[in-house]
Amino acid sequence: MTRSGRHRLRVLLGIAATVVLALSSVPDAAARPALQVLQSRIATAQDSTKLDEPTRALLLDLYRQAIGNLEAREALEAAAGEYRAA
Repeated sequence: MTRSGRHRLRVLLGIAATVVLALSSVPDAAARPALQVLQSRIATAQDSTKLDEPTRALLLDLYRQAIGNLEAREALEAAAGEYRAA
């Protein structure tokens, strides 16, 4: 990988990490829009002609992990709500 490729990868990893951290702290009402944003970013990354294949694959993986984390959070919060109600 070239030096500019490594730099681009570091920048993308930083952006993806920021997105994951920001989305993991959103309240319940905002989780659905956050999922929509991530799904939109996945579509954008898939259609991008500016990303090389390893970078695209990594970015898509990070976005999908973020979606999985948000979905897990929703499920855990629902279970916690049921537990509190019992």
